Amino acid sequence: MPRSTDRTRSRRFALPAQEDERASESIEAFISGPALRTKARRVRPLRPVARARDPLAGLHTRVDWNDALSREDARVDRYGRPASVAIVSVVGSPEAPDLDGDWGDRLARPIAHVLRRSARETDVIARTAETDFYVLLPETSEREARHFVDRVGIDCDVWLRAVGVPVEVRAAVASAGPEVRLTEALERAKKALGNGAG
Repeated sequence: MPRSTDRTRSRRFALPAQEDERASESIEAFISGPALRTKARRVRPLRPVARARDPLAGLHTRVDWNDALSREDARVDRYGRPASVAIVSVVGSPEAPDLDGDWGDRLARPIAHVLRRSARETDVIARTAETDFYVLLPETSEREARHFVDRVGIDCDVWLRAVGVPVEVRAAVASAGPEVRLTEALERAKKALGNGAG
């Protein structure tokens, strides 16, 4: 049996019988989203982004990175999702200056800049030695991780050629798998790099 409705009850939401300009503006602003609604309010100008930010500032510590690696390892175990690690390291040739101290910082900054620019929000980057960086890449297969380090390598090579320092950037990646934990993948990446990074 169909349910009868009370037609004498006043409607909760009703448009006015005559055209109301304010009501029309409000409805249009609601449908269009915040862009139109801010017309009535004073719009604050955006603050310019600081260009001289140190790319080394805000990188994760090794302890933070290890914690993130353990959490990601547990997530990979639980959900079977892909994850990879990458090691990026600057290696000097015999005629290169000593990479410790001042030179290490001077070389580490542009490498950190390239890594930050290439990484996603979810990636975790840590500086683990003077010129060594670890990158945790959640939801990333080994093939995708190789694309990541290839991009980083190309960007770094452009900068290194420009400054003419006799060093090279080396990188290695490894991924977690059904039988491989991320901690094991990290050890594989270290061996593949062959310079005892980190």
